[in-house]
Amino acid sequence: MDVQHLCTVLQSCLSHNTDEIKAAESILSQHETQKGQVQNLLRVAVEGTLDPALRQSAAIYFKRLVERRWEPKDKEKEGGGLFEEDKAEVRNNIVQAVVRSPPLIQKQFVEVLRSIIHADFPQNWPGLKDTIVQSVHSKDEAEVYGGLVALRWVARKFEFRQEDKEPLYDILNVTQPKICEFMSSLATADNSSPGAAELLKINCKIIWALTFSVIPRGLLEQGNFSTLMQALLVLVTKDVPVDQMPQDPDEQETWCWWKAKKWVLHLTIRFFKYHGKVDASKEENKAFSQMYIDKVMLPMLEAHMQLLSKMMQLPRPNKRILTILLQYMQHAVTHAGAFKVLKDHAKLMLINVALPLMYFSQEDAELFTTDPQEFVRKGFDILEDIYSTKTAAVNFTYELCKNKGKLVLADYVQHLGGIMTEHNAALQAGNVPNDIARKMDGALLGIGAIDDILKRKKSYKHNMEGLLLEFVVPCFGSTHAHLRARACWVAGEYADLKMKDGKGTGPTFGMLLEKVVALMRDPELPVRIDSVVALRHFIDALAKLDDLKPILPQLLEECFKLMNEVDNDDMVATLETIVEKFGEEIAPYAEGLAMNLVKAFFKCMETTNEDEDEEDMGALAAVGCLRAINTLLDSVNSMPQIYPKLEEICFPILEKMLKEDALDIIEELMSMMSYFVYFGGDLSPRMWSLLPRLQEAVTTWAADFFEEMLVPLETFVVKGNEIFLTCKNPDYLTCMNQMIEHVVSNVDSELEVVPAPQLMEIVLQNCKGRVDECVAPYLLLSATKLQNVERSKLMVALINVFANAFYYNPVLTLQVMKQQGSLQTVMSKWFEMIFAAKPDEKWKYFKRMQDKKVSILGLTALISIPDEVLTPEIRDGMSQILNGIMKLLIALKEQEEAAGDESSDDFDPESDSEEEEEEEEEDHDDDTIASKESEYIKRLHREARSLFGLVGSSDSDDDFTDEEDEETPVAKIDAFKTFADALGMVEKTNPARAQALMAGVDQSVQAALRGMVEYAASRPVPELNGVANGH
Repeated sequence: MDVQHLCTVLQSCLSHNTDEIKAAESILSQHETQKGQVQNLLRVAVEGTLDPALRQSAAIYFKRLVERRWEPKDKEKEGGGLFEEDKAEVRNNIVQAVVRSPPLIQKQFVEVLRSIIHADFPQNWPGLKDTIVQSVHSKDEAEVYGGLVALRWVARKFEFRQEDKEPLYDILNVTQPKICEFMSSLATADNSSPGAAELLKINCKIIWALTFSVIPRGLLEQGNFSTLMQALLVLVTKDVPVDQMPQDPDEQETWCWWKAKKWVLHLTIRFFKYHGKVDASKEENKAFSQMYIDKVMLPMLEAHMQLLSKMMQLPRPNKRILTILLQYMQHAVTHAGAFKVLKDHAKLMLINVALPLMYFSQEDAELFTTDPQEFVRKGFDILEDIYSTKTAAVNFTYELCKNKGKLVLADYVQHLGGIMTEHNAALQAGNVPNDIARKMDGALLGIGAIDDILKRKKSYKHNMEGLLLEFVVPCFGSTHAHLRARACWVAGEYADLKMKDGKGTGPTFGMLLEKVVALMRDPELPVRIDSVVALRHFIDALAKLDDLKPILPQLLEECFKLMNEVDNDDMVATLETIVEKFGEEIAPYAEGLAMNLVKAFFKCMETTNEDEDEEDMGALAAVGCLRAINTLLDSVNSMPQIYPKLEEICFPILEKMLKEDALDIIEELMSMMSYFVYFGGDLSPRMWSLLPRLQEAVTTWAADFFEEMLVPLETFVVKGNEIFLTCKNPDYLTCMNQMIEHVVSNVDSELEVVPAPQLMEIVLQNCKGRVDECVAPYLLLSATKLQNVERSKLMVALINVFANAFYYNPVLTLQVMKQQGSLQTVMSKWFEMIFAAKPDEKWKYFKRMQDKKVSILGLTALISIPDEVLTPEIRDGMSQILNGIMKLLIALKEQEEAAGDESSDDFDPESDSEEEEEEEEEDHDDDTIASKESEYIKRLHREARSLFGLVGSSDSDDDFTDEEDEETPVAKIDAFKTFADALGMVEKTNPARAQALMAGVDQSVQAALRGMVEYAASRPVPELNGVANGH
């Protein structure tokens, strides 16, 4: 498409006719990968003689084209990428495009530059270095800006890397002094133009990216360090051109000079927090930290205090600037050297700066009245807290009162008391003006923010009950709705206060609880929300539930009403607390609770999908609903008769959400499913219908979450054994095996693979004699995976598959391993692991008794295998097998005796933490090894093993003990008797092999063997039950 035709099509995109726009966009889409198209879009966008709207349209399509086609993830699916000649031409001209374009178009080019640098630098764009160096040293401001933008994206690309940063350092070696020089000139120049603000902001962003982890070498040079720090000192206190500030309040918050000032403060607080203490800084940064402390830290703190004073004098100070300044002061409170400067100003700062920022503002009042749902959302949104000036004031107050209480606490509490007394006087006079009510709101926030400090200190804790009665209780009936809400919040914060009659009891506690409950029906939504959230604290603190039982239906009804109005995770948490506290007594309300929670869940998910602004709150509330459902199921798990109805109510969640967008809630979904399969009697057709869904999930998007699915999958095998094995439409065994194969073959993290061999073990143990067709694929998967395993936990799990296979059918297993060519390799690895030891002589592998027993049973099956199927490898290695069995038996005996002596249910002298063992092998990040199981899942693992004899999974042997294997199919088998019986049978039926076995071991092993046979004979006969057969 030539330029003229392109302009015509782009002009159609600006039409008011929808059909014309769609047709034009279709043409552009068809020509995306045509040679020269991306160049022509760039030409149109930079051509100054064309209509600005047309140019902007070209710039937008240019950006979209680069984002889609520059580095397509799937060329076949997405239709291919751009021609290399086109890409080279764009690289040659994009920086100049940034330089030559007006702001709206420039914004698009800046994003394109980011994308290309991320994809191509340095390998495919080595010339960018020269372009940046030349631009940064130019005398033209626009050229400088273009070079700085490019440098910023280069710095961002390498920001979080610890190594391979040389391409960045090559540029910095030439440009670092210039960047510091720019900062200095911007600090001293009398230039108030928006362009100067943009240059300052982009310089700060570059320095921000450069200093994330390791201070670059250039800033360790005395000249560069001094230039930068002196510039920052000046820039902190330098006045912004307020005469140019927009009149509109919203535009003021995003004004270019406030943004520039914000980025200056981002740098200064980072340097203070991470370099204000030499001992706390990284080794490679200690020299920088020492220079910072010696020359800059205290003058910088004084500069920030000066700026804070200036900001408080403005009629409308910028909120982000105030927030960062308060965060700076909060850090200064905990820094001994810095607090010496702050000390004399601390009281005034607390009372004259922090406290007024906690008052209920005009902006709060407008939002409370015009959009109460948004008021609630902002009040409970964690992200809002990060940027909230009020939250910053609260945090500063708390740190100051906690760390320097002797200095400020008495005066602060006295000042708050004065505000509250003023409010009560106005209340008694019959009229509380807005300004007094708003100050009272701030005073209550202030007293609630330091509740744990006041509740600990003897001089205050005994007076807090009186304070609540005198000042808080009257606010429950205030005509100012925000005070009623604040009274609920403060009461909740002090619900666990030890009063005259004790904690969670007495007339004062009862009165506050009654007031909170009454406001659950307040006409104002924020008040109702705060009352429900506060109720959770009272229920947690309540000494006896008797007083609450009569009004339980009312509490639940009001909670459900609110859940229909707003998505709020804290509110759902109150419902969860009610369910948890009342336990089985919640049973009469269980169905209603479940119905309302399911309804609320789908409402939250709908909100999340429809409104991006509500996404976080809706998602959190949705998770809260699932958590509350699981708490409900846990509370009534001893009442299986109500489970079928609860399953029917909750099933739509499982049915709908087991798809790709369920990643964030997979733990909760699997917890819910686990409760139903464990405690709901026979597995229902509904639950069985989910097994193919799990298979689809694992093989498409959820392979990394296989461990979360392990509990219900185990239950299908064990509890539903007959259906699992006989049903062919769908074929549940095939579904299970497809999941196992996919996880072993496709999951990278070795710890996340472990559940797959554990599931093979479950199938082999619980389906003995009925899954011969599984043996070959299980052994092939395990042998293949074993070749490249590093983690000891996965090694043991894989070897256990072979041990279980030998126990399942030694002849079949031997034949399969011989055919697959894995026999020699696997047996060698197995015995290497049996005889391996850590430096302290403890077992390196097979640390649990269960692991030892499984190996004993598998190897014992080999010594009695018929001669006609015995392979040369096994025949020649019989003595080694006997040695291995004896080592395992001796260790197992010692562990059993130690466990009995210790009289600890999960005592195991060899069960060092698997996490500790893994740390010895290699470093790893917490996210990889951290257990992903919720408390529900961990508890269900224990419950399931007790009920059905399931084998579980964990990252640590501390979480998965031998007690949890007491009901597995092999648990009731005595390994000692099994070995002794097998040896006795060999002696009777195959004397030649018995003689060969004894001849192949030394006298000490022979003596130990005889002793072990005698020990086996002395052991009681184990009681067998149906669990071993999966029934």
